[in-house]
Amino acid sequence: MPTAHEIPAIEIHHLVTESDQTVTGAKGLGEGGTIGAPAAVLGAINDALAPFGAQLNEMPATPQR
Repeated sequence: MPTAHEIPAIEIHHLVTESDQTVTGAKGLGEGGTIGAPAAVLGAINDALAPFGAQLNEMPATPQR
């Protein structure tokens, strides 16, 4: 089993690739972490509703639905 002692040195390089779609050249960064949350919430709701034969497939998940 390799340990940290056997791992070679790692070189890290920062590459700048600006966006031509925005005035500042900035790109989105934080959106990726939120994509899976709604699907996970609906999955949990559907697991809880399964014994009752109910299913919810649309957001927002409100009590009225």
